[in-house]
Amino acid sequence: MPLSFSSLPPTAEQIASSIESMPSEDIVTELDSLLAKIQANTRSLQVLRNSHTKIALLPEELLSSILVTSVSSSLDSLSAVSCRDHVQTTAVCSLWRTPAFWACIPLDSCHQLPQMII
Repeated sequence: MPLSFSSLPPTAEQIASSIESMPSEDIVTELDSLLAKIQANTRSLQVLRNSHTKIALLPEELLSSILVTSVSSSLDSLSAVSCRDHVQTTAVCSLWRTPAFWACIPLDSCHQLPQMII
């Protein structure tokens, strides 16, 4: 059953007609404010959606263990995961930002280390 809400955000056409009489500088400010609100709402909806996916049902410790094991095993190979790849991986899932994961970052190959520890 699809969700139904009585107050959905206005469409671009509705916004365009409501800002026609505003001064140009106020339009930009108003649109920037509206965009910020929409982006915040979108991010909240994404977090809510992600919290209801099947992978979100797995215990945090299990997810962390899987990630650390996969990264650790690649450190022994010729195609080791770089420091940059480690950091980018944490953008995928906040549950992966664990002490065990950070402990296996190859700092010897990390060119961004000075910026990271400042």
